[in-house]
Amino acid sequence: MIRVQGLENFRASILGAKAKHEKRVNAAYRELVADVLTELALNTPQWSGDLAASWRVKAEGSYSRSVRTAGYYGQTPFKKNPYEFPAPYRKGSMPAVDYALARSAEVINSIRYNSRVSIYNDNPTVDEISEQTLRPSNFIPGDIMAIEYVHRKFRAEGLGVWG
Repeated sequence: MIRVQGLENFRASILGAKAKHEKRVNAAYRELVADVLTELALNTPQWSGDLAASWRVKAEGSYSRSVRTAGYYGQTPFKKNPYEFPAPYRKGSMPAVDYALARSAEVINSIRYNSRVSIYNDNPTVDEISEQTLRPSNFIPGDIMAIEYVHRKFRAEGLGVWG
């Protein structure tokens, strides 16, 4: 008869190492999502700040194994009607960026290594925006917009955020 000793200790050490590494990977994934969201909001054109503040994070497969979405569909506190002249904000203005991050903080904190994450803008004007309707001050050098800029930045860093 063969007797094996120490199997329970070995199993416990494997589970401990798994939990430690899972925690580190979860933290890195959350940081990446927060960085992408920040870059999108920072580089989105702003007039009232509503468009930049409308970025949201959606996570599937987080701790609750459900879909979590930040905020709700609708206007942010930045929406002004009628528009203010001159424009109160420009691309990179922090109040809208901070709002987008705060609105998604709970969802970002729920992200795990196996979560499927989407970042999207729920502003109804997103489909209407074109280069012809944007003020020149809203372009990123090279006349590219926020999504393309973020795509290029994170691909250049080798993170494989997009295919």
